[in-house]
Amino acid sequence: MRSNAAPTGQVFTPPRRRGLIAYGLLALIFAACGVFSLLYALAHRETIFFIQYLLLALLFIAPLAFFIYRGYSLLKATYAVSRDGLSISWGLRREDIPLPDIDWIRPAGDLTRPLPLPFLSFLGVLRGTVSVEGLDQVEFVASSPPSLLLVAARGRVFAISPSDPKSFVRAFQSAFERGSISPLAAHTAQPTAFLGGLWSDLAARLLILGGFAMTLLLLVLTSFIIPASPMLSLGYHATGAPVEAGPSERLMLLPVLAIIFYTFDLILAAFFYRKPARRLIAYLVWSGGLVTSTLLTIAVILLA
Repeated sequence: MRSNAAPTGQVFTPPRRRGLIAYGLLALIFAACGVFSLLYALAHRETIFFIQYLLLALLFIAPLAFFIYRGYSLLKATYAVSRDGLSISWGLRREDIPLPDIDWIRPAGDLTRPLPLPFLSFLGVLRGTVSVEGLDQVEFVASSPPSLLLVAARGRVFAISPSDPKSFVRAFQSAFERGSISPLAAHTAQPTAFLGGLWSDLAARLLILGGFAMTLLLLVLTSFIIPASPMLSLGYHATGAPVEAGPSERLMLLPVLAIIFYTFDLILAAFFYRKPARRLIAYLVWSGGLVTSTLLTIAVILLA
């Protein structure tokens, strides 16, 4: 069997418009609400409002990574059919199936009962596994219920949604009739496997844990300083004189910013880490997150 490479043969894509619009809007709405909450917290001196709106900002910003990953995965999703097999690519999920291992392909509408859909399917991305009577587990790697096709291979069933299901089936039938000369090597890649490989990298693990440790230290230091110093000056004028002292609770802004930067650095670096040629960039991004948390920690110590 030949080694797995870039998709060859006919490449099909899932319907993308609905999912990209839905997750793009969700990302924009949550980002806007997070920024608004952060600005509102800074504009109010009252302790209770400041802390409440900082926490609200974190709650809005936290799901952004999920929305962005869903949208990016849909944008890059492909189904490649060739006489060597079927390659399904969806974000960090990849499945290469040799042509001889494919038992059948049929429309989901041929089932006697409606196929149950995964959670949040109305947003235009169908991901997850559901139990179906007669088929056991069906893994969805799709975006549109009307164009769903079921692919059975090696005792497993995948639900996919090429934009043109009829052309996809014709391409598969053509590949099957011509026969396979050098079938794909069966290969399965899961997001959990990627994370496991990343964690086994000592340099990556040290940078990730170092950034997390410094962010946690910043949060702990801030939580001790605020009760001890009810009023703090949080900066300096251009002349070098300290600004008027204000409620020390505003110091919570620094660990919040550190958490936000650490989260985005973690995700961005993981994106670069997928390709060996870009791993140096990933290490630099992780290092940047560690340096940012360290500088903010030093700033808190100096302000105290």
